[in-house]
Amino acid sequence: NDDQLPPMISYSMVNRTYRYMEGKPMFYFGYGMSYTTFNYSNFMINQARFPPCQVIEASFEVQNIGKVKGDEVAQVYMSFENSSVPAPRIKLVGFEHVSDLQPGSISLVHFTILPDQMTVVRDGDFIEVIEPGQYHLYIGGHQPNDTNASGNIIHTVFTITGNTVPLSSC
Repeated sequence: NDDQLPPMISYSMVNRTYRYMEGKPMFYFGYGMSYTTFNYSNFMINQARFPPCQVIEASFEVQNIGKVKGDEVAQVYMSFENSSVPAPRIKLVGFEHVSDLQPGSISLVHFTILPDQMTVVRDGDFIEVIEPGQYHLYIGGHQPNDTNASGNIIHTVFTITGNTVPLSSC
């Protein structure tokens, strides 16, 4: 609701978007109704440690565990652990519409996470950089912090090694 928004003269992103919001929004991204239930499993990434600028390949399975055919929007979110600058609490880095999934059917979903999706903006010079450290990936049919949604969220951690690198060097 609009009471949760900061004053228009504030240019800070804190509490302005889902990425930086501390409170609970009225409707999370992906909010909606389904007539069936989905389960996420077998979440894999191509490795656990990456140098900066490396593309990350991820895959997982979505299964319709309900009784009727359904569609699902599979979502991939990332969070930054111990960033040196203010970073989004969560960031949507991909989604895919899985359609006409019959009861009991499984769909294999692939995602590519590009270097520009792993950046933070450095204070002072406002340059996008990729920082070393731990990053968290979450998959599911809703935001990982939406405690009222049905369905499971799967989580994994990966590490960016080395030094901070400007995105322009990738």
